[in-house]
Amino acid sequence: MTKIVNGVFIALFFNTGILLTLTSANLSDVSNLLGAVFNGTYYDYSPVWYAKVGSVLVSTMLLNAFMPPVYEATTNATAWLYQTMDNGWRCCKPKHERMYNTKCTQIYQYLDLYTGPNYIVHYKYSGVLNIIYVTMMYGLGLPALFPIAFISFFIFWATERY
Repeated sequence: MTKIVNGVFIALFFNTGILLTLTSANLSDVSNLLGAVFNGTYYDYSPVWYAKVGSVLVSTMLLNAFMPPVYEATTNATAWLYQTMDNGWRCCKPKHERMYNTKCTQIYQYLDLYTGPNYIVHYKYSGVLNIIYVTMMYGLGLPALFPIAFISFFIFWATERY
C-alpha cells in the first residue's frame, strides 16, 4: 500500500506542481540539451510568470479543493444506480414492496452490491500530500495557496465525516 501511495503521490505532484513549471521554463542557459527540450518563455520566476503560470497553478489547486465531494457523489450515485437496477427499478414503491427484491443469485454478489464502494485510502492520502507539497513549494510566491490549502483540508474533512 505504501508503494501505491508513493506512486500516486509522485504522479499527482508531477502533474500539478512540476509539469506546468517545466513546460513554461526556458533552460537554454543551463545546458544546450535541456534548452532544446525545455524552450519555454520564462528563464526565471518573474511578475509575468506569476500572472500566467501562477494563476493556472492557483486555479488548479482551487479546482482540486472541490473534487472530494464530486468523487463522493459519483461513487454514491453509481452505487445507487446499480442497486436500483438490481431491485428492478422499484425505488419509488413502498419499502415493504421493494424489500428483499434482488437479481443476485449468490451472497457475495449481493454483498458486493450493497456494502458500498471501497475506501480508496491511497488516492486520498496522496491528494493530501499533494496539497501540502504544492502549497509549501509555491506558497511564498503565491500566498493564495495557503487559504486554498485550508479550504481543501476543510472540504476533505467534511467529506470524510459525511
